[in-house]
Amino acid sequence: MENGRIFWDSWVHNLQRWGLSQPAAILLDALGPLTSILAQVVYAGGPLLSNQKEKWEAMAAILEDKEQTNAFTALLRREELG
Repeated sequence: MENGRIFWDSWVHNLQRWGLSQPAAILLDALGPLTSILAQVVYAGGPLLSNQKEKWEAMAAILEDKEQTNAFTALLRREELG
């Protein structure tokens, strides 16, 4: 879900504003292979979140794909430094 990246800047901005960008990056790194399981939980909860479904699917895509997880984590860290 490449178009899910449209939400990334907003998520990074909100996490940074709340002071959670570094903890989120650390958590994503620490979860490692468990992110795939978490992605399935997010997908399963999709019907309950129908008004925000596209955002939740984008989040699940990040969690499901290690390359996207790494890219999002790098973005979190880069925004924290800059």
